[in-house]
Amino acid sequence: MLTIALLRQIVEQPVAVAVESDPARRSPSDQTALGRLAARAALASLHVDAGDLPSGTAGPAWPDGIVGSIAHTDGTGVAIAARVNDRAALGIDLERSDRSISARVLRRISTEAEREWLRAASGDMALALFCAKEATYKALSRFEPHPVSFADVSFELRAPSVLAGTLAPSVAPSADITAVAARTLIDGGYVVAVVEVDASPRS
Repeated sequence: MLTIALLRQIVEQPVAVAVESDPARRSPSDQTALGRLAARAALASLHVDAGDLPSGTAGPAWPDGIVGSIAHTDGTGVAIAARVNDRAALGIDLERSDRSISARVLRRISTEAEREWLRAASGDMALALFCAKEATYKALSRFEPHPVSFADVSFELRAPSVLAGTLAPSVAPSADITAVAARTLIDGGYVVAVVEVDASPRS
């Protein structure tokens, strides 16, 4: 089971984190609802009234002065949120740890350099890489008018739970944000990746 205590291994303060789980809720609408519940809980811990959290162009429209991200799968929703003076952008993604990544999907989501180090890594790292790329997409969607593709960021394995990513020049939001770091967690039956972009004048 995924818990806040587990997520705190990769989500740094003062970023708020919340988890909502209900194994019986597996329909697409239920998954979305669980994600929104988690978002409201994360915002409540920041003493922010979430209101209805209307939909935006890339996920929910977060309250003024707040950045955040939501992910959900298989009866579990997670959310992270922070004030813009603490983080410029956030991204989170999760998948069940028993999900498999086929060779075809791996070729689509990874670069040749990534496939090279994945050959010597544990089987879970392919799924962690997938989550890291999704979390990067979510974080950079705050800056980019066009979707960031899987090929626009290339990750290296820096530590057992840290992936260091270099952004393609075409998608780097600014001279100050040319790289991202994804912290990953493989526990509680899930694989989770979190990307936090430090606060900057642009935020």
